[in-house]
Amino acid sequence: MVLLSAIVRSCLLTAAFLAAALPAVAQSTLENDVKATFLYNFTKFVEWPPSAGDETFRVCAVADAAFVASLDRTLANESIEGRRLVRLDPRSAEEARHCAIMYVGSGYGERGAPLLAAVRDLPVLTVGEGPQFLKQGGTIGFFLDNNRVRFDISLRAAQRSGLKVSSKLLRVARTVEGETQ
Repeated sequence: MVLLSAIVRSCLLTAAFLAAALPAVAQSTLENDVKATFLYNFTKFVEWPPSAGDETFRVCAVADAAFVASLDRTLANESIEGRRLVRLDPRSAEEARHCAIMYVGSGYGERGAPLLAAVRDLPVLTVGEGPQFLKQGGTIGFFLDNNRVRFDISLRAAQRSGLKVSSKLLRVARTVEGETQ
């Protein structure tokens, strides 16, 4: 009887733990999906110089597996201006130089820093996490505000990279740093 009681208690504790964890997992998945959708939609509101393109539009991500899965689902079978969207995991500065968008997820700053440095003055839209990302030279920084994904934009970083950001995108940013284009 004591053993049965212990098993039941263990099952109840496990069920309670799982029930408490599910909303966090769902929230994390939703957050990843929203960020991945933002990345895709940025392609519609940022203009790259003509010299920046070939037949593929590379969206590079240095991030956890859950975000990469969300990004893969979002980009599947999509194109922009006739260019096929593909997701890459850049391993070197040379690979990073071929990206159109470089996303560095939370907790990946150390791995992403040399890749971001490699694309600093190239036509690459750099997107990352938190307010420090813009201070480190990034173009768009995601953050959570009341459980909603929002972003800030650095026009200086965009201009340095030769990118033109649509006024429509600037209007939905929380803050826009730098002078107008």
